[in-house]
Amino acid sequence: MAQACARPDASALCHRDYAEILRQCGRRADAEAAARRAVALDPNCAEAWQTLGTLLFASKALAESRDCFATAVRISPSFVDALNNLAVVLQLLGERGAAEVCYTEVLRLAPDNSDIKLNFAALKGELGRYRDGLAIVSIKRPIWLGRT
Repeated sequence: MAQACARPDASALCHRDYAEILRQCGRRADAEAAARRAVALDPNCAEAWQTLGTLLFASKALAESRDCFATAVRISPSFVDALNNLAVVLQLLGERGAAEVCYTEVLRLAPDNSDIKLNFAALKGELGRYRDGLAIVSIKRPIWLGRT
């Protein structure tokens, strides 16, 4: 893969795939560099922005990660992974209103995704809207774990 990416005609997706391989090998700095090359080669490649955002998130660069996910969503509004990741980062950055908008949209796109439902329910809990959170995960009433 390194040889393929070294070619002058290597595509953004080639660099993005290489970034994923490097990430899996634990070479985070090299992975980030490959992802940055991918977005430089094709600024309209949503997958490259998603990969770069994921790498930055892992490095705790939340604001830059948010910008990458937002770019991926702007390019491809129905990109479920990028939209969910954007919502998660917004939530972590304390931008709860924007996170709620993203979760609402991503849940519309992927209504059966349990990870998204749990993330959204957690946000509702942070907002003090516990019943709304329970409704998202289809729990009709609180679960009592005490003795009867």
